[in-house]
Amino acid sequence: MRRSVGAWLLLVCVAISACIVHETPAGPTVTEPIGYPQRTLLLGSGLRVVLERAPDFGAAGAVLVVGAGSADDPEGKGGLAHLAEHLAFSATHAGVSFHDWSRNLSRGVNAMTSWDTTTYHAFARTPSLPASLAFLSGVVNDPLAGVDAT
Repeated sequence: MRRSVGAWLLLVCVAISACIVHETPAGPTVTEPIGYPQRTLLLGSGLRVVLERAPDFGAAGAVLVVGAGSADDPEGKGGLAHLAEHLAFSATHAGVSFHDWSRNLSRGVNAMTSWDTTTYHAFARTPSLPASLAFLSGVVNDPLAGVDAT
C-alpha cells in the first residue's frame, strides 16, 4: 500500500512539473557569429590553405581535409581510407611521432574518415603551431613515413 501511494505521489509531481510554463525572454535569441580576417592561399600542388587570425584565444588550430574517403576505397577493400587515416598517425612526420606530438605539443588531436573526406585536426598552444603544421604537412606529403609492414 505504501509503495502505491509513493508511485501516485511521484506521478502527481511529474504531472504538475509538466504544466509549469517557462517564459521565453524578450528580444532576439540569435547572436552574430564572430568573424576574423581570413586569407586563402592556393599552393602550386593544388593545396588550398585558409588562414584565420583569432588573437583572442591564445591557441591555434590546424585542420587538414583530404578529398578522399570511404567512397574511394577499391572494390573489396572497404575500410582502406580509414586504415590509411590510422596509419598516418602511426607515422613520423617532421621528426615527430604522432604520440609525441599529441602528448607534448597539442591540446586536442583527432581524425575522422567520412564518405568523401578524411579530416585531421589539431589544436595547440600558439607557439606549437609551426610544429603542428609541419606534422600535418608530413601527413599530406608522405602519410606512411616510417610505418613498417608489421
